[in-house]
Amino acid sequence: MTFEVIFIAVLIFAARTIDVSVGTLRIIMVSKGNSVPAAILGFFESLIWIFAITQLISNLTNPLYYICLLIPSKA
Repeated sequence: MTFEVIFIAVLIFAARTIDVSVGTLRIIMVSKGNSVPAAILGFFESLIWIFAITQLISNLTNPLYYICLLIPSKA
């Protein structure tokens, strides 16, 4: 494995970890009635998810990327 493969895998993993965490915060905000901060968090959650999916789609050759995309949502 090259440095580039490991770097992209770590980026995908970190993006999905942050995405799942922001999603959790957004749900907490919605349940407490804070709709404006929840909408802002939802925007950034979507933006981070799009970044992670873009990295995966542009590098479909390595199965490590798929694993790094799926692990944060299952942990």
